[in-house]
Amino acid sequence: MKQSDLQHRVKILTKHGQSAEAQAILEPLGYGPAVLDQGRDDLVNWNGLRRQTSDLLAAQKQATDIQEETEVAARTITTKFKRTGRRVFKNNEPALTQVGLYPPLWSRPKKSANGTEDGQTEADQAHANGNRPSYSASAKIDRWLAHFANALELSEAEQALLAARGWTSERLTEALALVEAYAEADIDQKQKVKAYEDTASAASAAAAALAAWYLEARGYILAEIADLPPKKRARIKKLLGL
Repeated sequence: MKQSDLQHRVKILTKHGQSAEAQAILEPLGYGPAVLDQGRDDLVNWNGLRRQTSDLLAAQKQATDIQEETEVAARTITTKFKRTGRRVFKNNEPALTQVGLYPPLWSRPKKSANGTEDGQTEADQAHANGNRPSYSASAKIDRWLAHFANALELSEAEQALLAARGWTSERLTEALALVEAYAEADIDQKQKVKAYEDTASAASAAAAALAAWYLEARGYILAEIADLPPKKRARIKKLLGL
């Protein structure tokens, strides 16, 4: 049954079913005024969930736009830093390691003839395979934050080398703030996605329950009035929207 039809039919049944003529038939079937009132309340609750779902979907889309914008900004500044950092510290492995640029994520030792990586045992290789960098949003954010936070902890001489190539402490701090903004936007977006999905699921469940209630009531009522004179049966069906 379409949602619009369900709404219309439940409204009619719960309103017109309160009349004396309808109650003479409905109350003995278990659909007295209180039960009809509950059906009406369930309809109101369902409509409320539908409105919430619509509002939450709009909020989710807005949060997703912000998340995507902040990710682009954070990714761009991080990529620029990594390119410069690798050049500035190309002969300084400790500094590269401190700011999270060594070893590069894309580096992979060459395979030997037995399938292991050169210089590694099979156990070493298995361990390495199980610890490849994660590209999830949370892992990515963690790495990006580390780049800038740790760069700000470099020695004065090392920071001076970065500053000479445009990466002053002020710029590093600004870059860190961009990544933090992305981290916050990512958390907010995930929360809004969950809120939307939970409410949409609740609305779907409410619709299913209301439809089941209505169809069951309709079935009992139609069975009860099946033996009424045709004109009266037609009048009751029209009254109750059956």
